[in-house]
Amino acid sequence: MNDLTIHQALAARIAAATPPTGYALRAVHATPPDNVAVVPAVVLVPGSDTISYGASNRTTVLTINAVLYVNEQADMQRKFADLLTWRTWLRDVVLGDTTLGDGLVAQASCTATDIGTDTYADTQYLTVSATIECSILEVINVSP
Repeated sequence: MNDLTIHQALAARIAAATPPTGYALRAVHATPPDNVAVVPAVVLVPGSDTISYGASNRTTVLTINAVLYVNEQADMQRKFADLLTWRTWLRDVVLGDTTLGDGLVAQASCTATDIGTDTYADTQYLTVSATIECSILEVINVSP
């Protein structure tokens, strides 16, 4: 299992997804960049993992936080319409096909979303975050 490869597979899935009608996704980053040069952009931020063992196998659940950055805006009604539209889209980005990377990830699931704000490289953004849990099952050899 390679965490970076999983991040790259998820980034490819997000980049290939059709954005909501009337919207455009301008960038997807598999790992956090120094700054967010264009928005809307999704940045994948590594989270924690959990590991469990079975008979000759290991299951790792890798948590990836997908954060969509958009520019601040003063019009509250438009701001929340945009954020709710993007949240619905981000929640469903792995729903149709829950595998990633040609079977590298057995199941990718969105387990939570959130709307908020964040300062990234000294710039304030509105954010939509999704917690994506990637389950990976590996066969392991257990020596006596």
